[in-house]
Amino acid sequence: MSQREFARKLGIDPALVSKRLAVAPGRSWTIDELDSIAVVLDVPVDQLLASPAFRATAA
Repeated sequence: MSQREFARKLGIDPALVSKRLAVAPGRSWTIDELDSIAVVLDVPVDQLLASPAFRATAA
C-alpha cells in the first residue's frame, strides 16, 4: 500500500501524511493505535506493518 492509498483510506490529505512521515521518523505506536488503524484500513496489523508508508514511521 502506498502512502497515498494509506492516507486516502484514513481520509487524510496525502500531502499531510508525507510531511508528517518526513518530520516524525521513529514515532512510536501503541497497540491500540495499530489496532485502530488496521480496523479503519480493514487489513491485518502485520500487513499494515509491512506497508512502506507505515514502515517509514515505525523505524
